Amino acid sequence: MGQPRQKLSQTQQGFPWRTPAVLILGITLGALVGRTLAATPQVPVAPTPAQVLVRASAVGLAHPILACTSNGPMPPQLTALQQEVVGTLDSARKQGLTRAGVYVADLEACQSFSIGPEERFHPASMLKLPIAMAWLRRLGTDPAALQQQVKYDVATPFDPHEDANAPEALKPGESYTIEVLLKHMLIDSRNDAKWLLGKHLPPEQFDAVWRDLGLTPPDMKHDVALRAKDVASLLEALYDGTAMGQQASELALKWLAAATWHDGLMGQLPPDAVVAHKYGRRGLSAAGLPSDIAQRDANGKVIEVPPQPGQPSIQLSDCGILYRPGHPMLVCAMTEGLNEAIATETLQKVGKLVWEWRQD
Repeated sequence: MGQPRQKLSQTQQGFPWRTPAVLILGITLGALVGRTLAATPQVPVAPTPAQVLVRASAVGLAHPILACTSNGPMPPQLTALQQEVVGTLDSARKQGLTRAGVYVADLEACQSFSIGPEERFHPASMLKLPIAMAWLRRLGTDPAALQQQVKYDVATPFDPHEDANAPEALKPGESYTIEVLLKHMLIDSRNDAKWLLGKHLPPEQFDAVWRDLGLTPPDMKHDVALRAKDVASLLEALYDGTAMGQQASELALKWLAAATWHDGLMGQLPPDAVVAHKYGRRGLSAAGLPSDIAQRDANGKVIEVPPQPGQPSIQLSDCGILYRPGHPMLVCAMTEGLNEAIATETLQKVGKLVWEWRQD
């Protein structure tokens, strides 16, 4: 699974790697951190005594590092960001936001914070991420795994709520490679691609993605509820590149960065911002049942509707890696409210706060 060698950063280019002792030290620190950045090479950060390495399940003699967390106090700058996010959520609650769970991590400094850490939400389309990870893990033992073809063996389109005439829609009776289906599922968030991939994925392989991260696999036969940190763990494993290999992680992050939905975390970012993310949306009726409640104008923009007693609620979430220049951040924001426009605006404000955050 060799990858083309990435260009070294200016700091790396100027470092005297010719000294054997320094080379050994550099390899040791790199193994400890285990970080792989898909878009911009970074100088590895060695863990300090206050930091704790989180490892995947051991396989043979290997015990890969998945994440790095800190037991020490947060730096003042990150505490200030947390307070700003709390203020944004408090303001949104006055406009109809009822619940929120936010997880933010400084991926290079091993620092993070949670707001509403035990709030759980239905991940909706975010469940497409672990399905993709389960398929991509096969590349480690079968380089041709993504070229396997499966047939969309349905008489009519699987999901009547999706546009069956869209260019990316699957056509009943036709066959597709796993790679094409993964692209449709992660880039366009197609439910027909998710259904077909899920149909041919052994349940134990889906469950293994969660177990290897120290998480309990969701019971897909019942209503699923996850914390923001649970979904963030999936993205962090991709960023680190150790849970499923650099090649598979790079592919997943590349497709997530090409996602066509930009209304959430990316909504107020610069046009050239790179964000590898996955969103999830689920409408709930007053009785808690799924309901499509979005109200939009002729151009498809969500219309702000004043909350009314007994009005259905919306769960809208977006989790992603914001590749800020020189310093990527992981953000997972999950919300529930009476107004989709307010939920959308909240995600956008959180994304902007993190993107513009100054860590120095």
